[in-house]
Amino acid sequence: MKGLIGATGFSNVSSLGIIRDADESSQSAFQSVCDALRDANLPIPSNPLTSQGQNPKVTVMILPDENNSGMLEDLCLRSVESEPEVECVEQYFQCLQQCIDLPKNISKAKVQAYLASKPKSGLRLGEATQAGYWPLENKIFDTMENFFQLITC
Repeated sequence: MKGLIGATGFSNVSSLGIIRDADESSQSAFQSVCDALRDANLPIPSNPLTSQGQNPKVTVMILPDENNSGMLEDLCLRSVESEPEVECVEQYFQCLQQCIDLPKNISKAKVQAYLASKPKSGLRLGEATQAGYWPLENKIFDTMENFFQLITC
């Protein structure tokens, strides 16, 4: 954050949106962002998805949401949980755990396995979004849409 506020043109920024994975704890993740904002002398929102200050107005979003641990990949997986491929992905990892220790970041591994089932495999998360592999019309993404509206208004 300190590097950001020292960047040329930062004084022209009217809105700052910060998205962070919750990882193990959404509360800890939010507190971490607030600490960084405090250290940079920027406005500190009282809660995720609440804006604070002006010039810049600061808004924070924690993924997959403000109450659960996880990350963007968890949100994406939730958006496709009714797709038949997801059951195959789950079975794959159930089978693997009988033979090996599963990857530490299982959500990222499941996303890659899911994406391997698509016509153009090997895409990263953003590329898969551009390819239309995540149903952005799914209500699971409504909070993200609200976040983007908050930071652009």
